[in-house]
Amino acid sequence: MRRTACAFVACAALVAGCGGGGSSNSDQIKKVIGTYYQAFANGDSATACHQLAKDTVKNLEKQAKGRACSDVLNDALQQPDYATVAEKLKKAKITKITVLNDKATAQIDVPGVGGKQARTAVALKKEGDSWKIATALR
Repeated sequence: MRRTACAFVACAALVAGCGGGGSSNSDQIKKVIGTYYQAFANGDSATACHQLAKDTVKNLEKQAKGRACSDVLNDALQQPDYATVAEKLKKAKITKITVLNDKATAQIDVPGVGGKQARTAVALKKEGDSWKIATALR
């Protein structure tokens, strides 16, 4: 289950989103990550994919031999322990955001087995006026 949970976290870390008018970078980043985690946790792979950076989607689809992003995420949603992982994703907390020009990193804690936290770092980049998740960092 730990490997599957980590796969969900890594997959969930491939996030993107739209920025609002006067929102700060941190607010926009929090919204993007929250939108992705909620969409993924609720089985809404189309919304989750919409949160990804263009290059991230392209690489994901390339690794999946041309399958659409939403199909790839739908496969992840079919894993046996998905419901357990989905509940944990809904409780993910952003603990730190670092922004440098058009790049950012967000540290995220996701509840794990036995109450332990799984920490992951998510790289984001600006695409136009929107922050998009670029990749999961280890």
